Amino acid sequence: MKLAKKAYDENEIPISAIIFCPKKNKIISKAHNTCKSKSDPLGHAEIIAIRKASKKVKNYRFDDMYLFTTLEPCLMCTAIILNAKFKRVYFFIEDKKNGALVNNQKLIYDKKIFTKPKIYYGFKETEYSKLLKKFFLNKR
Repeated sequence: MKLAKKAYDENEIPISAIIFCPKKNKIISKAHNTCKSKSDPLGHAEIIAIRKASKKVKNYRFDDMYLFTTLEPCLMCTAIILNAKFKRVYFFIEDKKNGALVNNQKLIYDKKIFTKPKIYYGFKETEYSKLLKKFFLNKR
């Protein structure tokens, strides 16, 4: 939530991501959205966290790691998450419109291409929903 609030304070959509290695009991990387501030459409929290982690662990596969993110990942991030082979993915709330890990998954899943990670969600729903709604209400 701290990273999501930081994104909010920076006028970014309040989304954050953390990559955690359970074997080392250690956070490998963390990030929040920077699309607006960096003028980068790839500035999604998940992508930034994955890039940082890849450099740190010198690998592009994360089959022994967990990804935590505040909002269900979009189609672009979902494709990268699946390609990176995360063991587990956790997120606070579903994004019924733009989410692709649980919602709209028919757009991406093909059993022959991707192995679906274990997915857990529904954490801090009320707290995060309030922050997200507040952000978009201020935009309108």
